[in-house]
Amino acid sequence: MATKRIELVDSGVNFNPENHTYELNGTYLSGITELLQRQLFPNEYANIPKAILQQAAAYGTSVHQSCEDFDSQWINDGTQEVQDYIELCTTHNLTHEASEYTVTDFTNYASNIDKVFRISSNTFDLADLKTYGKMTPEKLEKARWQLSIYAYLFELQNKKAKARELFILHIRNKQKKDGSFDHISQLIPVKRIPSEICKELLETDLRGESLDRKSVV
Repeated sequence: MATKRIELVDSGVNFNPENHTYELNGTYLSGITELLQRQLFPNEYANIPKAILQQAAAYGTSVHQSCEDFDSQWINDGTQEVQDYIELCTTHNLTHEASEYTVTDFTNYASNIDKVFRISSNTFDLADLKTYGKMTPEKLEKARWQLSIYAYLFELQNKKAKARELFILHIRNKQKKDGSFDHISQLIPVKRIPSEICKELLETDLRGESLDRKSVV
């Protein structure tokens, strides 16, 4: 007997992209990125000039929007980044299901998953789009935690759904000072952190305590 096709549940969370806040029934929820910064990666942006961070954020937002426009409206803006995204999806047989899909525990936390790809009637792959100049071990570890918590919340919100694979879509095409381009286009799988550990991190954060990631993973 064929498994019934699962349609993704709407979280009901209101996301404000300008302030990057999440609100549910009048209550503001904590984002997962902020959780990870205060719990496990407090020095991620230490000693990086604010102007550099703003430029990187603006570029990342632009690439995210271009890829989302393609997925939602079939708009190809002609950028190398969108072409790379299309090629990655084609090469890896990725079938787009949702972009910026909001997941939550309905009480304290919420976040948007960049890309959800459908594998079968009840199985999905989750991806985070990154535009870093270099994927350092620290950035890779943060993305692993991020996607693992997303998977935990995704399955919590969609009771009969299964998150299969987690990966980073690393896409970048920025001109360097010498005129050449820093061109990156790759899919990077990450190993999922067990849901019970992700749940423990959320509960630890709620208590105002800290969790040492090296002691649990």
